[in-house]
Amino acid sequence: MYCNTLSITTPTGLLDVLMVVGKFEIASCMRYCSNELQKQQVAIESTLLYLDLPFKVSMVDVVQLLIDVARLNLRFRDINK
Repeated sequence: MYCNTLSITTPTGLLDVLMVVGKFEIASCMRYCSNELQKQQVAIESTLLYLDLPFKVSMVDVVQLLIDVARLNLRFRDINK
């Protein structure tokens, strides 16, 4: 049962949790994961995963903000590095 904290802190772990809680529409956990992901400096690979979230998950407002941040992040990166 989710109680507003998670021991997972890695971007991929938080993304996995986000996808699972999206299936069950646990809004508070989706908000928590999205906020934590936005705080982290992530690799381009993780950023691309944000853009590939399932439709149902990506349509939640707080997750949409994460996706918008990911798009901006990609726009300003040199992907040749």
